[in-house]
Amino acid sequence: MIETREDRGDQRPGLREPAVAAGVPRRADEARDLVAALLAEQAGDADPLAVADALLATSEVATNALRHGGGITGFAAVIIRDGPQPVLVVSVADRSRALPASPSGPRPPGAVGGYGWATVRRLAAHTATTATPDGKVVHVHLPLAPGVS
Repeated sequence: MIETREDRGDQRPGLREPAVAAGVPRRADEARDLVAALLAEQAGDADPLAVADALLATSEVATNALRHGGGITGFAAVIIRDGPQPVLVVSVADRSRALPASPSGPRPPGAVGGYGWATVRRLAAHTATTATPDGKVVHVHLPLAPGVS
């Protein structure tokens, strides 16, 4: 669901806040679909590579919450336009207090997994984790460069 202040009944002119994609997806593809809908509605001019990176990072954070965090307990995505370049902020809550981590050292041939958080950190301008009473929320800030015509 993508919701704006106007959708919530605040019709005062000039008070449009950023649209937020929210819900509790059960799977990574559902989280990715929420972000894709938000980007299509609010950032149609974003660079296609930035959109692909944002969708990949969303999938990875959601997958980590499902695989290592006991499931997704909350989800939100918002586009912030405070600077010259819009930024997508994806927040995923789960049931684990363990911080996201990447394996250290060389990966054995054929190893499965262990690449998600490292990928997210490479794609993101900023990441943060906030402890909650029942787990944590991982916040990922992803730049959305305007598309080149």
